[in-house]
Amino acid sequence: MTTIHTIGIDIGSGAVKSTLFRLEDDKPPQWLAKRCERIRRRDPMTLAQEGYDGVLADAGLSRDDVDYIATTGE
Repeated sequence: MTTIHTIGIDIGSGAVKSTLFRLEDDKPPQWLAKRCERIRRRDPMTLAQEGYDGVLADAGLSRDDVDYIATTGE
């Protein structure tokens, strides 16, 4: 069985959203963790890094467990 962990990060004009999914053969995607931080004069790139680290910590995974990262935003 193949398991893939994917993180998505969206840096918008007002917030940075991060999500972590697990994809497995013949199963629907499983949402493992999510974070949303309002920018409020904070550095969006710092918030993206914190979101990345945060969803991994929430799911009990490490950076080595991530197979794919998708980003989007302004």
